[in-house]
Amino acid sequence: MKLLLAALVCMCLNSCVILVGLDPAEKLATKIEKQAVKLEGSEDSSLTFDFTPDAKRKRPGSCECDPVRIEFVTKGASDGHSVLLVDGWFRTTYHNRFVTVGEPLEATKPSREAFQLTLEKLSGGVRLVELK
Repeated sequence: MKLLLAALVCMCLNSCVILVGLDPAEKLATKIEKQAVKLEGSEDSSLTFDFTPDAKRKRPGSCECDPVRIEFVTKGASDGHSVLLVDGWFRTTYHNRFVTVGEPLEATKPSREAFQLTLEKLSGGVRLVELK
């Protein structure tokens, strides 16, 4: 019975992601993952890429947000870990598996305008060094 219940919960959670899709923070974290892997496999020492959040980012119980704000909050962590926030509502730490963040980064732009992120290859991995 417990196994059946666990399988049902897992199916529901997976269905949510399939039906609703990733939120803006998860989408950016996934893009960071792909770009970090790309940089690690190349001869380049840095890589800059663009990210444009979906035009329709809606927080529960509120209107669509404009402008868009992206933050990497370190809260004094010396290990390079951070929390990725989009519009102060959507958040993830998934990107910590692929990059470190040395200092807090933040940028605000009008909707539909691309953010630029720069990754730098280090001896022990990849670091997110710029967000604009």
